[in-house]
Amino acid sequence: MAFKIPQKSSVSIKDPESLFRDLRDRTVEGLLAQQADMLRNYMDHVDNRDIALELPTGSGKTLVGLLIAEWRRRTKRERCVLLCPTKQLVHQVVEQAKEKYGINALDFSGSKHQYPEADKTAFNNCESIGVATYSALFNTNPFFSDVHTLIFDDAHAAENYVSSFWSLEVRRYQDETTFNAIWQIIAPYTTENDQLRYDQGNAGSLDTSFVNKIPTPYLLKCRTALTAAIDNASRDDESPEEYGYRWRMIRDHLHACHLYYTSNSILIRPLIAPTKSFAPFQNARQRIYMSATLGEGGDLERIFGRKKIERIPAPEGWDKQGIGRRFFVFPMRMWDEVASLELAVSWVTKFDRALVLTPSNRDADEVKEAIRSLPATQSHSLFDAAQLEASKKSFTQASSAIAVLANRYDGIDLIGDECRYLIIYGLPESTNLQERFIISRLGASVLFQVRIRTRITQA
Repeated sequence: MAFKIPQKSSVSIKDPESLFRDLRDRTVEGLLAQQADMLRNYMDHVDNRDIALELPTGSGKTLVGLLIAEWRRRTKRERCVLLCPTKQLVHQVVEQAKEKYGINALDFSGSKHQYPEADKTAFNNCESIGVATYSALFNTNPFFSDVHTLIFDDAHAAENYVSSFWSLEVRRYQDETTFNAIWQIIAPYTTENDQLRYDQGNAGSLDTSFVNKIPTPYLLKCRTALTAAIDNASRDDESPEEYGYRWRMIRDHLHACHLYYTSNSILIRPLIAPTKSFAPFQNARQRIYMSATLGEGGDLERIFGRKKIERIPAPEGWDKQGIGRRFFVFPMRMWDEVASLELAVSWVTKFDRALVLTPSNRDADEVKEAIRSLPATQSHSLFDAAQLEASKKSFTQASSAIAVLANRYDGIDLIGDECRYLIIYGLPESTNLQERFIISRLGASVLFQVRIRTRITQA
């Protein structure tokens, strides 16, 4: 029996906008004006290596990214992957692609050893686009090692996901032996006040905003001893798994790293992620960064380690359009922090479901304690990020539920009656020690004002 050679489609797909009209299984009638404008502007930059698309929250940037990926796959025979910050967002994008837009996107969340063979073959043969997490790309042996087009969704939220590949954090509560070993090495280069904070340990009076840095010349003096201490820790079977691969990425490059410390945590990382030395990222033909806001301070370039990224701003007039009515309440204008939190939590009973976003796990624990202490909310089901990761249905179908998420300002879609009440507890000023150091010790908070505003807007 002779092989049948598939015939090319006669439908014109000269650009992503034309492709949308060719999607027969979509349930969305048409593109929004700002989506069509962005796709047309993209065609003016179609051959650029690094492009940033500014698509504010609620403007439909997921569809724009999927259309660009599918168009490049079909017309250029490229392997295209859209990257999301979390597994929950991967599931969400794949579900939308198939059910709303008629695009066959493949879900590559989780371990690459669990990817279905059929999906891997389809992706490698450019038969379908892929959707995965940032960590699926930024690891020591990624499945996506030879991708032509990389599309980063929620690029403004990518800093920790990208930089963590070249970062080693040792937490006192998690591995006190290694933490103490490193502290003894750096102690001669710390101040008396720093030593006092270390001696206090987890004392309640500890200044939780404190962070300091070992001056680089001193770090160079003690890097041999540091290397030996962390080598010993990474060989320990009981040490955290990330000690192995993250330490390998920076072990021979401590001269290019910085060491930040508090009394309970030590972070070793370069100032800017060295993505140019990472072939799966560097060798892509095109990298597209989709962000709710691009800013003018070079924040996106710092996050991804690029010298220059071409920007396509939001369509003109978008800032005058609304995305729904919101009622904002600021209880701390009248009450202190404890009373404000109790009041905000007590209002949960007026709604079926509520979402609480906090900047850290410590803050999340405080919120959970407040929820458990109030009689009106003791019967509410509590959800965390892990429970929402696979599916949000268990949360959205519950009649009295509260989800408390730490540092998750990255676009979980809770539409309409799925959740009507949001508490943003604490300002998302910094999510790692380097950010905290730059803000609190260098007084350079202006560099992160756009990032903070974006996190709140995204929330």
